[in-house]
Amino acid sequence: SKIAKEVTVRCPFPEDCIGWRIVDTPGVGAIGGFDLETTKFLTGKQKNGGNNVDAIIFLHKGNGNIEDKDINDFVKNTFNKLSDDAKKRVFFVITHTASDDYRVNKNEYMRRAKSLFQDRYGIKEDRLLEIDSLMEILNRYIKQENKDAQSLLESKNAPDSSWNEEVWKRCRTLLRGIKYSLEDDDINVNNENMLERAQEWSGIDEFRKILN
Repeated sequence: SKIAKEVTVRCPFPEDCIGWRIVDTPGVGAIGGFDLETTKFLTGKQKNGGNNVDAIIFLHKGNGNIEDKDINDFVKNTFNKLSDDAKKRVFFVITHTASDDYRVNKNEYMRRAKSLFQDRYGIKEDRLLEIDSLMEILNRYIKQENKDAQSLLESKNAPDSSWNEEVWKRCRTLLRGIKYSLEDDDINVNNENMLERAQEWSGIDEFRKILN
């Protein structure tokens, strides 16, 4: 009785998003057994005989266990029940990929992801993607508010009330990672180069391009 069955969020969408329906389903092990409902929805049919979904994006945290049995069983059971058309539009997305713990183990993590999901289910190579939404939000904020990334890195307190202090600590960690990576590559650490690296690490531009 205390579990929400449906949450609806409305916001202005850009012109190229009109007509899309995006469903954020409960994940593996969701409270109340809703992961079973997720499988039913993803593999189900509409009254007119059409499929409920045209494409699926599986998400997995880059700092999680890529070999987790529950996750792999969920993907297997869902994928095998999809229509042939939906199988052609499956994406597997690794999230939190700008975090230090992911980047240290990136090569091995992606090797295992490629073996477990891309090779096993025939997912196209360009549909195994890395994104970091917090990096994207931070990058967009710096550009829109005309902030300086280096100054924000030195700031111990959140720059304004729109930021939660704990979230801002994570943002500073992301900026610190960018700074170190630029230094390792012998690239000048300035606002322009930091934002360029932030955009690269967010992965959102590449994700949009592949989705389209």
